[in-house]
Amino acid sequence: EQVEHAPAEARDHQRRLLPGEPEAAQPEADRGDPDVLRRRIAEQALEVALCYGWIDGQKASNSTGRVTGVDIRGATNVRVEKVRVTNGPGLTSAGQHSGDGIYIGYDGSTVPENIVVSGCICDGNVRQGMSVVGVDGLTVTGSHFLGTTGSDPGAGIDLEADDVADTLRSITIAGNVFEGGYYGVIATTGAKHVAITGNTFRANRYHDVFLGDCDYVTVTGNTVISTGKVLSPGSLVYMQNANNIVVSANVLQGSGTDAEEAAGISVRDANVVQISNNVIRLTRTQGVLIGNSDITTAFADVVVEGNMFADCVDSASSGTAVIAVSGNNTGPVSPARVTIRNNHIYDSRSAGNECDNAISISTNISAATQSGYRVEGNTVSGPALAFVNATYPPLSNALTWNPGNLIDGAGETSSAITVTGAALGDTVQVFPPYDLQAILCTGYVSATNTVTIRLQNETGGPIDLANGSWLVRVRKFYE
Repeated sequence: EQVEHAPAEARDHQRRLLPGEPEAAQPEADRGDPDVLRRRIAEQALEVALCYGWIDGQKASNSTGRVTGVDIRGATNVRVEKVRVTNGPGLTSAGQHSGDGIYIGYDGSTVPENIVVSGCICDGNVRQGMSVVGVDGLTVTGSHFLGTTGSDPGAGIDLEADDVADTLRSITIAGNVFEGGYYGVIATTGAKHVAITGNTFRANRYHDVFLGDCDYVTVTGNTVISTGKVLSPGSLVYMQNANNIVVSANVLQGSGTDAEEAAGISVRDANVVQISNNVIRLTRTQGVLIGNSDITTAFADVVVEGNMFADCVDSASSGTAVIAVSGNNTGPVSPARVTIRNNHIYDSRSAGNECDNAISISTNISAATQSGYRVEGNTVSGPALAFVNATYPPLSNALTWNPGNLIDGAGETSSAITVTGAALGDTVQVFPPYDLQAILCTGYVSATNTVTIRLQNETGGPIDLANGSWLVRVRKFYE
């Protein structure tokens, strides 16, 4: 283990000895005491680097010893590089207290700042590979978090403040490997401005990325490979009570068979979520699940756009859709303002192994709520894929109409067309059944849930249009 302090010129604030004054002796009891060293590092607030150490907690012979390998509290400008921390025991085999490879948190009321962890290995620790309960500025890069054995919570990295008012922000987790833990990365209890990018997640037992009670989190460019969720139904990315989340440009691959595997991406209740340009394949159940049958909190503004889904939903989950939107079965709690647009859903399987539902919107979601949904531009390719209660376009209707013989300068207004969800100010598109021969045609929302078509002949001569089916579509102002 190597400890480097800032050069002498950076420590000019320390009192210099007078000529002939002896150095104060270090108490014998303090020599080599890690708590004393840690306190002095924090007090001096200098740039500190810990490099090339190996710390082993020996949990096999010390199963409840509560060992933490590297403990950083209230310090500023600390770099931990190429340190290996293994087998740290917690209070119990599940974890609960201690048992972290690396711990970063407050020292009293002082929050750590500007911490870098690079090229480290945290392997076989009980509670977490790394616990972060408070920090303002943390970068974790090029490290391996392996085989976290506990489940309380048992993460590779757990970003979890003791209180939502605590500082836990400006965090980048990039280019790391998370393998064989209960969770891969947790961001919860007030974590904000977190970037999880370019990492590899493999064979974690529950959620690979769990986002709860957090804000402004991006999950981009990661590769997540599940070989089976062996303890509880787990998702590759799971969101609950989170806000302002982007999940983009990831490759997410499920096991395709494991009975404990849940959706690829689960949005249980999260507001302002963008799920875009991901490749999602071989999930046992949904590729993306928005809501659930037992949700109790309403949420809104989820966009699923431009993703590729391949061979999702196995035969044991027949009836489950690749993209599913669900509300509470016993009450009017549902996700609002959901957009599912320009995704491609592909299934290469046959002989009863294929998925039969591409996109499904639960019938327990009210028509008024569904009026704010947009399901458009999606393509499907497979032997049995279909849409379930998710027809395109959702805000549309048709009128069988035979306009009269209109002389030049005359016009005619259709009867009212019911389009549930239409509101004043929405845009209306009209799809006539034939050539209008230069007659002017306008569609507009004339009242709530009502659309009207107006024809006007300014051609210079009479025109008599035939009977036909006139289709109208309403588009919301935010489309």
